[in-house]
Amino acid sequence: MRLKKERDDERYTGEPESPQEPGQPNRTSEENTPEKGDQIEKKRGNPIKRAYYYCVNRIYRYLYFVGIQLLRSTRTRRRHLSVRLSGLGRWFQARSLRLRKETRIHLRNLRHELTSPIRDLKEKRRRFRVELENARKFSGEAGVYRSYLRMAGLLLTGFWRAAGFVLSYLAPLTALIALVLLLQFFSGLTLALNLVYDGRDLGYIADESVFTQAENEMKARIVNEQYIKPEDIIPRFQITILKKGGSFLNPDDYITEDDLLEVDELTNLLIRASGNELEEAVGLYVENRFVSAVMDGDALLDYLDSMREQYRTNDMSRDAEISFMKKIQVKKGLYPVSSVKPFEQLAEILSSEEEGEKRYTVIAGDTPIMIAAKNGITFRELKRLNPEVDIKLFPGDSLLISNSVPYLGVKVIQTEIYEEEVGYKIEQRTNPNQNIGWTRTVQAGEAGKARVVEQVTLVDGVETERKEIDRTVLQPAVPQIIEVGGNQPLAFIPQASDKPTPAGTWGWPTVVARIGTGYGGYYGHTGSDLTWSGCYGSPVLASQAGTVVVVRQRYYGYGFHVRIDHGGGVQTLYAHMSRIDVVPGQQVQKGQQIGLIGSTGNSSGPHLHFEILIGGTPVNAAPYLYGQK
Repeated sequence: MRLKKERDDERYTGEPESPQEPGQPNRTSEENTPEKGDQIEKKRGNPIKRAYYYCVNRIYRYLYFVGIQLLRSTRTRRRHLSVRLSGLGRWFQARSLRLRKETRIHLRNLRHELTSPIRDLKEKRRRFRVELENARKFSGEAGVYRSYLRMAGLLLTGFWRAAGFVLSYLAPLTALIALVLLLQFFSGLTLALNLVYDGRDLGYIADESVFTQAENEMKARIVNEQYIKPEDIIPRFQITILKKGGSFLNPDDYITEDDLLEVDELTNLLIRASGNELEEAVGLYVENRFVSAVMDGDALLDYLDSMREQYRTNDMSRDAEISFMKKIQVKKGLYPVSSVKPFEQLAEILSSEEEGEKRYTVIAGDTPIMIAAKNGITFRELKRLNPEVDIKLFPGDSLLISNSVPYLGVKVIQTEIYEEEVGYKIEQRTNPNQNIGWTRTVQAGEAGKARVVEQVTLVDGVETERKEIDRTVLQPAVPQIIEVGGNQPLAFIPQASDKPTPAGTWGWPTVVARIGTGYGGYYGHTGSDLTWSGCYGSPVLASQAGTVVVVRQRYYGYGFHVRIDHGGGVQTLYAHMSRIDVVPGQQVQKGQQIGLIGSTGNSSGPHLHFEILIGGTPVNAAPYLYGQK
């Protein structure tokens, strides 16, 4: 092993160790040559490299030694583990063989023991027959009788031994069966509690939670200081068996579920046990909180019904659901006299208001004046409650209507069914033989009809939500087909520009230059309304050349409306039209007809709502139309 290690050391060091001691003058002839000597001197003349190689060599030898030792240790431990595992396997094998052998022996002995009484009886029977034959031959009748008597004794003894043997095996099995049946019996029992309160046996309850609820209910019925609070009484509970029927012989042995007290019954018993002056009355609970009790329960129920029915209208559907916003409960029972109030006092509480925010959600087509009228307040009051609201409202905005809400708010959920006109689509065809700006109606459009079913929710008479649940098309709409020219020179087509439209170049969008309600004429009005007697059906003209970017045909908000882009961030809006003669993407010229005046959408009469938008923000259009800008 040492020689092998030295060879390995020579192999990995790169330099075989010389048998000569360092410092001896003896050298080989090859080392004494001038060239070889110079190389050796050069190699030995670099101490850093020599130190580096020395360190690497030592580290390698150490790691190599550690690796060899680990390998040897692993092999040794593996051999030891293999020996132990093989020994453990042999032990398990021998143990299993022994166990199987012992099991077979025990089973054989058990079989022999179980059959021994039968074999003993058979042997006694055989001996009796032999003895009986001998007695008949040699002893006569007296010997026969003695044989019978002796055999009877032997049989009785054998049967007794056999019975004891059988019982010795059946007794544990019988005990196990009895234990299982006992556990099943007790697990199927339902227990109840016998309540003793202030020395009085009040009855039976299902569990302690019934008493806790009844005690809280009793405390809730106290509404003033005239109630005499009972001293702290610790109730006593006694466990008893609850059975759905009595015993077979005596049905009164067990209590039944009918004997258990409910919370209301126990509450009355506890109040009666308190010693206060009591009255049978009807209590009102709002959100599980006791408000008051009255003597006339029918009057209370009628008053609650009248509060709900006041929100029922003649045009309301029969399946409309009318309910209170809060949970209302009316309970009949025993109440302290101090908790019973006159009916008029309770009615005053129910019709009062409490602190809270009443809000309105803006829907499509709403204006501030309409919102104020819907909620029964003035426009000035609406603006006072919502000073942060912008002049322009959007669907989904929430507005504060009042700082107080009814004590008992009423919610109405009803279904509305109506027929609605369905706007027709506009299809455009290009005629290359005509110039851009030329239009011709090939087919007139016809609006369709649809049956709409909506679910409307009202809170205190104010609509808060509207959801469409069904829509059936009764008559499909006929599309309008328009033929437009496509041969206009490119230089004539209005192009988008970064420069605003020059002043004095805006044309009137109608044939009559008259503004009715101007910009800001009322809260939320962002355009100029152009109207005059008999304006319905008059042409709507493009105020400037541009590109049609929006065409909408709907019956709420702006109704039938068109938006034209003029470049430079400037757009114009034409709303409430009865007919539209352009399509999205169409190029229009200044003064070109784009539709007809109407009264669609949120409109009180025939007019044209005209807006000028700069950077998406509406501005006053009057100075532009009058050439002031």
